[in-house]
Amino acid sequence: MARRVWSGSLPPGLRDIQARGYVFQVELLHRLISCGARVVEEPIHFRDRERGETKLGMASMLEFLLNILWIRLRHHLTFIKFCVTGLCGAIVNLGSFYLMLKLGIHKFVASPVAILVSIFSNFIMNNYWTFGDRVMISRQSVRGVKFAMVSFMTLLLSYSVFVALSTLFPRVFPVLLQACAIAPGALLNYYLNSRWTFREADDGEG
Repeated sequence: MARRVWSGSLPPGLRDIQARGYVFQVELLHRLISCGARVVEEPIHFRDRERGETKLGMASMLEFLLNILWIRLRHHLTFIKFCVTGLCGAIVNLGSFYLMLKLGIHKFVASPVAILVSIFSNFIMNNYWTFGDRVMISRQSVRGVKFAMVSFMTLLLSYSVFVALSTLFPRVFPVLLQACAIAPGALLNYYLNSRWTFREADDGEG
């Protein structure tokens, strides 16, 4: 059995528990730990059933298992949504880059422009979808400024990688090099935006 010590108002992470049945205890414990609660164990001694039958049938056990899997998946849901957003951004990046090459724009000009276009599309998706369920510490305008600063660093990193790869491998198809340059920028982008731009408010903040 878990015992939790908490003071103050109910954290946002505990206001929308959806589990039903016995599994609510597992989701509640998971939410408390995610909110920074200190959990201790207190042993319970159960006696053998003397009469009656258990209410825990196969349907309840299956529901329990499925909910455990869903809780685990939801723990990584933000990163999964960020990956989907990143994939969409990569498609926007490479698509616009290829289009500009077809229009005769030099690859060293097309690359940063394509990165900027994908950065804008990523901000829209991140703000309203990836991190849309967070209670954040800053206003949308402030998040926009932070995102622009992170995007500038991402742009410098990705463009530097693209220029370096283009210099080392001048005969390789430019779109392939642009795709390789996206990866390091995406990792930096996720870390800084998750920890800074879209940082979730602690209890009492907001």
